[in-house]
Amino acid sequence: MYQSNRLCYTNKKCILQVKFQITDIKFDYADDVGEDDYYFRDDIVGQIWDADDDNDLLKKITSASGWCVKKINYNIVK
Repeated sequence: MYQSNRLCYTNKKCILQVKFQITDIKFDYADDVGEDDYYFRDDIVGQIWDADDDNDLLKKITSASGWCVKKINYNIVK
């Protein structure tokens, strides 16, 4: 089982969050900025993100970067 943080809201609903450490990522921005997959990559790789699951992780990274994630590799932080 993943180590997670319990996140509780005022309405007493609790969600377990998983810590993901990004090891590699590619964004889908080739049409806009060329083939430079390292444009945002260096800012994301190595960071630890809290998310409910891998789909939530993708949504959070997409929201933070402004670009859709094409491919991602990560480790679960224990």
